[in-house]
Amino acid sequence: MDIHHIQYILEIAKTGSISKASQNLFVSQPYLSSILKRFEESIGFTIFDRTHKGVQLTNDGQQVLNDLEKLDTLYQSIETKYLTPTNYFSSLSISARRSSYIAFAIAKMINRLQEEHHNLSIKFSETTNLQVIEDVNSGNADIGIIRFYTENKEHFENQLKARYIEWKQLSSFPRVVLISQQHPLAKKEHLALKDLEPFTEIIHGDFEWDDYTEAYLWQKKINSSKKLIQVYERGSLLDFIATIKGSYTWTTATYPTILDKYKLIEKSVLPSHSECLDYIIYKAKLEKSVILKLVEEKIDETIQLFN
Repeated sequence: MDIHHIQYILEIAKTGSISKASQNLFVSQPYLSSILKRFEESIGFTIFDRTHKGVQLTNDGQQVLNDLEKLDTLYQSIETKYLTPTNYFSSLSISARRSSYIAFAIAKMINRLQEEHHNLSIKFSETTNLQVIEDVNSGNADIGIIRFYTENKEHFENQLKARYIEWKQLSSFPRVVLISQQHPLAKKEHLALKDLEPFTEIIHGDFEWDDYTEAYLWQKKINSSKKLIQVYERGSLLDFIATIKGSYTWTTATYPTILDKYKLIEKSVLPSHSECLDYIIYKAKLEKSVILKLVEEKIDETIQLFN
């Protein structure tokens, strides 16, 4: 059993429910149940009584839980004390939700790092919020950047707390529609939702339900006769918006160079929708690291171009 499995069991005890814990941890319920079962088999007794309302600690289970909490606290202490990176590092992995301005910010950061570290290896991946969180939690990414709407703030912060992941808010942007300069709606100052009804919407095919303000509407759209195209690459999405007549996509801030390159424009939609928040996430050992500060600095510099 590794430290993550111990933290999973602690989450089950905290929530009193395997189902609720699996939601908080972004893992499947059968997988979580199997981890608990293997642990109980290894120690020779059950630590939870299963009831129709969830799970409840047994007397022996409470003692086990106390020991697991001490072990988790000790691990966090060791991680902070001995695994804190120095100013020099040879590799860096960043996992981020798709965003043009974040990609540009990371490129600026790489330019800066290459001046100081000649043998630096960097891995940058664009993926879903779920995968970003799991990448940071598992150690596959040193730093993650997630993006979600304000009404889902509590939901995502709970996911991070459950994994002992730290976070800082980087920015907030209004939600807008991205269209071609030649789009029939291009000359309208502001758009209304009904203005978009006749046109083709383009979305990321692996969008996450928790990210969207109107999640129930997405399912309605997919099952209706609405024109909808799903793509899986940010570059493909931009190509489609630029070339498919009457297409659009919901987005936030798009880097000015991208707008110029693809001949695109952003349009606000009234009534205004909720804002989108970007968080940088990391394990506690990176709290005071030079690299974390540098990533924040370059992203902040890039954000200023939108103000």
